Parts: sequence; C-alpha cells; structure tokens
Amino acid sequence: MIEVNNIEVKPKYFLPKLRIALCLECSKHFESLRSKDTIRTSFINEIKSTSIENQDTVNIHIGDDETITFTAKHLAEIQEIFNQMPKQ
Repeated sequence: MIEVNNIEVKPKYFLPKLRIALCLECSKHFESLRSKDTIRTSFINEIKSTSIENQDTVNIHIGDDETITFTAKHLAEIQEIFNQMPKQ
C-alpha cells in the first residue's frame, strides 16, 4: 500500500507534480518530519536549489539523517512549478 503526500503541508495549489507516493510507514514519518518548521523550510529550500545536471536520481534531505529520492525529471518539474508560483 502507498499513500500520496503533498510536498508542502498546506499547499496553495494542489498540483499532481507536487505530490509524492510513499509506503504507509514512510508516509507517516514524512508527515511527522514535515510538521517541524525548520525541517520543512530546509526541505523546500533544498528542492528549489539542488542541481540536477547529469543525474538520473537526486536525494533530497528531510531532517538530519533522512532523504527522499526523486527522479531528476520529477525534481525538475517541481522546481519549475515553484519558480512559476507567485511569491507569497
């Protein structure tokens, strides 16, 4: 079984590309980590700033010892969506 999570806690826009599918255990752990402001901010900032050149997959840190692996294509799509969103 899997659970689909939004990358952001309370997204302004619910876009399919801004979701990730995780197993139930990882999903609950992701939600727990993401609920902490400093971890959530670091996670989003790393998504926005990570270079994906010459990579098939990219690990993004969430918390000190945890990562989520994205395909380079999915991460590029997420980065472009974040770049196109109006500044809040």
